[in-house]
Amino acid sequence: TGDDTAHDLVSTNHGTFTNGVSFVAGTIGQAFMLDGVSGWVDFGQGAAVTGKGPFSVALWLKTTQATAKNLATQQTGTDTNGMWSLSLQAGKLRWFTYGESAYGFDTLSARSVNDGQAHFVVCTRESNGSGRLYIDGTLDSSQAGTARTLVSLNVTIGAGLRDLATAALPSFFNGMLDEVQIYGRSLATNEIDRKSVV
Repeated sequence: TGDDTAHDLVSTNHGTFTNGVSFVAGTIGQAFMLDGVSGWVDFGQGAAVTGKGPFSVALWLKTTQATAKNLATQQTGTDTNGMWSLSLQAGKLRWFTYGESAYGFDTLSARSVNDGQAHFVVCTRESNGSGRLYIDGTLDSSQAGTARTLVSLNVTIGAGLRDLATAALPSFFNGMLDEVQIYGRSLATNEIDRKSVV
């Protein structure tokens, strides 16, 4: 929840964070504030999505940043085969899965979200392997795909471990992240409605 702690509210996959993470008033209670320089949170492999089934990632974000390689992701410093990722590209959201050495889907939002306003984002992989990206309760983009196998890699927010290990200048997220949630199913329409979580 980001309520002055990186503890997992429903399980034991508690996060560890660097000095570039603080807490501010969020959409619901407190939220993570990441500085765009060194701040990120690691929730370990226990939070990972595995297999080929449907799943969802949901969070609130607020930023004016145009590009961040990973807002939330599943990868390690040496491995991205079996990962999912939500990132920022030119103010838009990119959502993809990658496993079995191929993309399952790779979709980019039509709408920009780097306007300094709070946005509720839900990303899903459906049972047929397709990817869907919702912004503020509305389906923004989707892409047919294949359900690639995901494996136990570290779940992080603010930066990806592969980027930290290989990039000369890792692209950290600069902004607020709140109520980060991972579900082992595709969320129903009424759960994606922004009003249902305010």
